[in-house]
Order: sequence, then C-alpha cells, then structure tokens
Amino acid sequence: MKSKSILYLIAVLAVATVVFLIWILFSQGGNPAPSPSPASPINETENRRTYNNEEYGFAMQYPETWTNDKCAKTIVFGPKEKVEALKTNDCSITMAKDLMFAINFRTTQQYEEIIVPFRKTDEDKNVVLDKIMIGGLQVPFYRTEYLRDASMGFKAGDIVTDVLVPVKDGYLEITLLDNQYIDIYNNMIKSFQFISN
Repeated sequence: MKSKSILYLIAVLAVATVVFLIWILFSQGGNPAPSPSPASPINETENRRTYNNEEYGFAMQYPETWTNDKCAKTIVFGPKEKVEALKTNDCSITMAKDLMFAINFRTTQQYEEIIVPFRKTDEDKNVVLDKIMIGGLQVPFYRTEYLRDASMGFKAGDIVTDVLVPVKDGYLEITLLDNQYIDIYNNMIKSFQFISN
C-alpha cells in the first residue's frame, strides 16, 4: 500500500512540474525561441566589404560572401551565385524574391503615388510601420506580411521588410524581399552611413 502511495505522489509531482514549466514558458513570452534562419548574420569577426554609392551619398557594409550589381536602376545585393544567376538572365525575374535585397531611388512623386498607397494593410497583406534610426535619421521601417498568395510570386506568410531613407530629390527604398536574410539585412541597415559626395 505504501509503495502505491509513493508512486501516486511521484506521478502527481511529475504532472505538477510539467504544468509549472509550461506556465513559466508561456508567461515569459509565449513561444520558445525560433530556430536560427538558414542565412548567417554578419558577426563581428566576419570579413565585410563596404559598398559606396556616390550618386546618393551613402555607404553600407555587407558580407564578404555576398556581392552587388545593378539590374536596370535597382542595386541588388545577395549571395554571389544568386546575383550572378540574376545577371545571367539579364535581370529577368519570375519572383520578387529573386532580387533578394534591393535598393531603389524613388522620387518624392513616386513615394507619394506608389510607396505610400502600397504600405497599407488590406485583405492581401498586413503592414506594420515602425521608426528606426539610420545614418542619424529617424526613418520609416515597414514589415509587410502577405496573408495570401499575391503577384510576383509572393506566397501567404512571405515577409517583405523595407526602410525609406530621405536623400536629395527623393528617397532610397531599401528592401529585403527574401526574409531568410533578415539578420544580414538588419546588420547592413545598421551599418548605413551618409558620405560626402
């Protein structure tokens, strides 16, 4: 009889421990930490290159394993093999994600007519606006999550991240179209600086 009581007590304590651990987990933020993304973030020991753009007066650092090139008027950054494949296809894309990380200049008129209307939540996408500091300026930071499949190959759950940095005669739209590179994007944005022309 005593051994049954001890086993019963052990079972009750085990269940109570599990319930307590679940309660602690969910009271401290809800979910366990996500697994790391497939792309590696820029770290302090990784070799970096500096991209200088004298036309718009800025510089930023990117991983040594990446490259950049121009596709029409778009500056594209990404892993070397992906950017080379893009250039081999004359910058022809089937999906927006093919551009990975893109920088475009937008005039003030383009900003008002194209950017502002698109950056609103609707039945296809949820848009969250925040502000961050880039190059000493507080700028809009958008995170757009697609709620269902959309044009240019976007699928439900895809996330597009971008910032709009004011420059002479307009804005730089710095966009991450392939969210697997979010850590690299964040580090590149942090390294953004204005330079003298």
